[in-house]
Amino acid sequence: MITRDLSKDVHFLVAALSETLICVYEEDAASVYVPAETGYVDKYTPNHVRIRNAETGAHTYYSRDSAMFQRI
Repeated sequence: MITRDLSKDVHFLVAALSETLICVYEEDAASVYVPAETGYVDKYTPNHVRIRNAETGAHTYYSRDSAMFQRI
């Protein structure tokens, strides 16, 4: 079974190399995950993932502990 969730380093590596479009979700005040951004994995570390926005090309860092990442 292929997972859509990205959580391990190998998931982020494959997404970055294949330029897979992903969606980043962040938790809101009601503890519900809402879409924050759509883009490509530009860089990742054990703590953060840098996303290149699909529309603007702007870079944003997200914490791997608080955000959820899924392939589209």
